[in-house]
Amino acid sequence: MSAIRIMAVFCALAAPFASGCSDSAGLAARVNQAPITVSEVDLLLSKRGIAPAQATAEQRNRALEELIDQALFVQQAYGNDLEEDPRVAQAIKELLARAYLEQQLAQLGEPGNDDIAEYYDEHPELFRERRRYQLQEVAIEAAGESLVELEEKLGTIQTLNDLIDWLNERGIKFEVGASIKSGDDLPMDLLRHLSQAREGQVLKVQNPLGVTVLQVVRIEADPRPLADAQEDIRKFLHNRAIEKLLKETASKLRANAKIERYGAGAA
Repeated sequence: MSAIRIMAVFCALAAPFASGCSDSAGLAARVNQAPITVSEVDLLLSKRGIAPAQATAEQRNRALEELIDQALFVQQAYGNDLEEDPRVAQAIKELLARAYLEQQLAQLGEPGNDDIAEYYDEHPELFRERRRYQLQEVAIEAAGESLVELEEKLGTIQTLNDLIDWLNERGIKFEVGASIKSGDDLPMDLLRHLSQAREGQVLKVQNPLGVTVLQVVRIEADPRPLADAQEDIRKFLHNRAIEKLLKETASKLRANAKIERYGAGAA
């Protein structure tokens, strides 16, 4: 493989993560005609937790030598046709896909203060009216007839101790636990039930192995002011926007693509 082709492929792979492979970017070195730019050195320093503007000459030289070794390894890999190895080809695809998604995500701005305040007001159970719950729980393994029988029993129990006695009599496996959790520590579907619960109330929640029965031992007010929650809300809204953008991008690309499937992951 020619050095020119190697240089072209190397630059193509590096492009999403550096300013470019051209003299205008500022050359730091050439390795068999393949350029290493100052931007690439800066990027590597940043990945190492070193601000490029504050890097010492020794740190910059060390980063450059690392990139020279990398360029030599890449050239040898292409010289040995390793780009045709399925594992390498897949890794390149993943790299390019990630670079494209990062490019799309760069369009997202940070949530504004109005967005944060709106979310805060829309979820009083998480913030303004947040409560702390002291819970006792019994996680029960049950399926089939045992689960049907358990469902019937849950409609009649008064305390968890009654339930535990009944489970022991039937030889049904279970585990007992206790916890104290605030509203924002709980799954939203469970919080919806707990936000309307009263002390002493028994609730049933499905789990992967059967049923978890919760008893609300104590409820305390635990409000969280906007100033305290602001940064967490900002991160949540930003992550939600990222997830939405990724789904919309994939959906749009699929709609405009010709996709032919040959069985479920055809062997």
